[in-house]
Parts: sequence; C-alpha cells; structure tokens
Amino acid sequence: MGHGSAQALGRTARGRSQEAGPRIEHWRLEGLDGLRMYRVEDVATPLSVYSDQYGVMVILQGAFDGWYRGDEHTLAAGGLKLKEPGEVYRDVRIHAPVTLQGAGFAADLVDEVARTLGVPRPVHFVPLEPGRAPRATALATAMHEALAERGPVTPERRRW
Repeated sequence: MGHGSAQALGRTARGRSQEAGPRIEHWRLEGLDGLRMYRVEDVATPLSVYSDQYGVMVILQGAFDGWYRGDEHTLAAGGLKLKEPGEVYRDVRIHAPVTLQGAGFAADLVDEVARTLGVPRPVHFVPLEPGRAPRATALATAMHEALAERGPVTPERRRW
C-alpha cells in the first residue's frame, strides 16, 4: 500500500518518531500533465512554503495556525487549505501534528480550464472559513480519493 492507494489517504506514517521530522512525498499521475500530488505527514514544527502553483490540500489529521494573505487562519482535520501561485504560507503554531494531502495544479492548466469555462482570469480562490464550506470540502476529499486510486504514479524528489 503506497501513497497512490485509497487506503493511504487516511493513514499516517507508522514506526517513525516525530523527531525524525515530517515525511514528505511528491508524485505525478501519469497521463495527467500539470498535476502534482504531495503528502506531508507528522508536521510537528512550523513550516514556511512558497507556492508556485494552485493547490488544494485536505487536512487529514492535526491542527495548526497559519499565516497567509495578511491574516492568521486556524485549520484542523477535515479542513481545506487553498494555495495560489506566488503566495507565501507560514505556519505559526502547531496544535497537534499535521498530516495533509495536496494536489498542485500548474497555473497554465488552471488558466486553460478557466478560459474554456469562461471564468475570469487570473483565477483566485474564495477564502474559506473552517466548517463553512462542507460541499467544497466533500468535493476536495472525493478528488483526493479518486486521485489516490488512479495509477500508475511516478515518484518525484523535491525539496520542501
């Protein structure tokens, strides 16, 4: 059972100490250009990340306070974290070790889809308050489950 399996979506790393640092995996689904998947497990210390793509992350476990778009936001298991290219995200506090899975979409892919659908560009996510978008959370979770079941995958080595 690997990161590409449906069972992997809900589990966390086992047999590793959190002192070893977070476990970070990146992979591409073959045949889906412009999409990169990633999973981060056992984040116990704050991270800072620059986003070069659109991202939809499902928080699977844990809770944290993070800063982006000029404000602090609290996210917990069951929540969504949305990213846009060019934004910086900083974790401020980790309340409980965090596991999340994300799908990153290349900006040109999002632009092409927006143009096809007649959506104004550049595309910007609407801010989501925790617990206020159950349909969006359900759709994002279903997307991640479907992508986890799809194969084959190509693992990638990337610096976090």
